[in-house]
Amino acid sequence: EVDQMMELVAQAHLQKKAKIAEMMKEPGQPLFQIGRNACDGRPYVELEKCTYIIGLIGVNDAIKFLIGKELHEDEAAMDMALRLTAHMYLKAKKLSKKHDLKFTLEESPAESAARRLAKSDLRFFAEEARGGPRVAGVDADFDGGDVRFARPGGAVDAIGPAGLNRLKRGGPRDRGLHFHLTDGPNRRQAVGPFPVRI
Repeated sequence: EVDQMMELVAQAHLQKKAKIAEMMKEPGQPLFQIGRNACDGRPYVELEKCTYIIGLIGVNDAIKFLIGKELHEDEAAMDMALRLTAHMYLKAKKLSKKHDLKFTLEESPAESAARRLAKSDLRFFAEEARGGPRVAGVDADFDGGDVRFARPGGAVDAIGPAGLNRLKRGGPRDRGLHFHLTDGPNRRQAVGPFPVRI
C-alpha cells in the first residue's frame, strides 16, 4: 500500500507541475513572472529542477497499528519504522528515475494535514482506528478532541534514560527537532522544557 500511495503522490505532483507550467507560460497568467526568463536567460522557477516532496505523516501511528507499540516504546517498533522509511526512500529514488524529477521524503510539520488524515482514518476506518493507533489528543471514545497523527519525532513519552536513547535515534542531526514530553499515561500534562543537546 505504501508503494501505491507513493505512486499516487507522484501522479499528483505531475498534475500539479503541468498546471503550474500552464499558469507560467504567457503574459496574463498568474505565475508568468516566475516562469519568464530573467537576465541570465533562465526562469526564476524551473519545474524540471524543482524538488518534489513526499511528506512523512503517521509513521508512528502506522507502526503502532501493525505491532501494537509506538516508536519510543520498543526497539522492534523503531527498527520497523526505519525499515519502512528506508523502503520509502528507495521508492522515492525509483520515482525520481522514472519521471526524471527529484522526489524526496520530508518530515511534514503540516498540522492541518496530520489532523485531516487522522480524521479521515476515523471516518473511513473507524473500527481499525478505535482499536489500533493512538491518535494524539483524543479521548478514549474518539469523540471530539484535537485529532491528529503524531509527526515523526513528535509527541513521545520519553522520560528517563531509555527515552533519551530513543530520542537520540529518532531524528536527523542537521536541524533542530522539538519533542513534547509528558508524564506517561496522562499525555495532557506537560513535564516542561527539555533543553538538551543530543
